[in-house]
Amino acid sequence: PRRLSVFKIIGSGAGNAGVAMDRLFELPLKRSASSFVLGRFGGAPCDLVCILSMDGMLQFYSQDNLMFARAIPTFLLPGPLAYLSSSDSIVTSSAACTIDCFRYLTLTAATATSEEEAVQPQKRVKADWSLSLGEHVLEICKAPDAADCLIVLGDRSLFWVSLTGTLTLCKRLVTPA
Repeated sequence: PRRLSVFKIIGSGAGNAGVAMDRLFELPLKRSASSFVLGRFGGAPCDLVCILSMDGMLQFYSQDNLMFARAIPTFLLPGPLAYLSSSDSIVTSSAACTIDCFRYLTLTAATATSEEEAVQPQKRVKADWSLSLGEHVLEICKAPDAADCLIVLGDRSLFWVSLTGTLTLCKRLVTPA
């Protein structure tokens, strides 16, 4: 979890015989990574990488350059990460059994000049919205194009959440004893 490697997959299209991987670049990370997401943050012309570290730092990379890092407030344990292109936002979960949404514009506007400044309390950002689910989150994903919502998998439930942070539907997952 201390290195980010980006590969290009080259294949012939027929079976696995002609598949090869070519490393485009590799960068060492100062912090241990927990999860990452790709996206065209801020309307970028190409995909950027957002890495959530084990200590709650969101780090944004363009190619092999660190653009900026931002500390998540009240962070305790790393969780899943999702990117919402329609609102240009990052959604993650917290140990308080909530999901939190941070707009990319808000993150860039509060950017510190160094990683050390990013962890100071006055440099931390507030979530644009937060929703308490009452259970730990295992996965977050954007619903297919037809539905404008997030699908959140919890320990015992499946949640549908609107892109503005409103709980739309909750289904309890029942497992036989």
